[in-house]
Amino acid sequence: MAANFPSESAWKAVVQKHRLKDNGLQKALAIYEKLDEEKHDERLKALDAARKLAGNLGKGKEVAANAEASKFLDQLASAAESTKKLVAGSAAKAEEQSASKRPDFSKVKALSGGIRKLADLSKADKGGAEAAKSGGGTGDAIPCLDEAGEVAVAAAKVIAATAAVDAAAGATGLTGGAATVALVASVVILARLSVDYIESLKRFFICLKRHDNPAQRLYGARLQQAIDLRAQLVREKERLSK
Repeated sequence: MAANFPSESAWKAVVQKHRLKDNGLQKALAIYEKLDEEKHDERLKALDAARKLAGNLGKGKEVAANAEASKFLDQLASAAESTKKLVAGSAAKAEEQSASKRPDFSKVKALSGGIRKLADLSKADKGGAEAAKSGGGTGDAIPCLDEAGEVAVAAAKVIAATAAVDAAAGATGLTGGAATVALVASVVILARLSVDYIESLKRFFICLKRHDNPAQRLYGARLQQAIDLRAQLVREKERLSK
């Protein structure tokens, strides 16, 4: 707390001396005084609360007619504004320091984004259902339609897992080792679900190839891309785990 910031005990003395009715300002000041320096958000909220309560008190006839109380509240309002600027500056500096301590997760995010892009394509074309239908057949006799459905299901799980990776990579409340542990945990899940996705793509590709479906080249390329991205993701996970 700033050295010149009006204290809870000082306001209590004014209230008792002039027998004023307090509206909760004394409690708000006490709460602020107990907050640790690094609790920037809580301190800013407490300052706003104290300033608002002081403003409401100052509007009352009882306080407005009391010179000492009015002076105290004016000083509090001014001190709250200047202190808020100091706290906000400290918060910004702490955020910069926190960011500088975070490992570089950009490659993991890029790989996760690449996997999600593939999964999004699978979701958009229902795992390749239209490609399966283009190969001929009708109704339940359409070759590779079941395999396409498996791709769609696996893709949806991968999309959810990439969202978790992105959230862990962008989390601002963790630094250093804690941030890495959280990210690696989410990457492990994505890597595992990517295996299921790759296996479903593989079965679909083999089916397309077996039935000489012209879409086999497109899905063969997607399969290889998924395999490559997962391999890179695993290597990056191992690097971060060291």
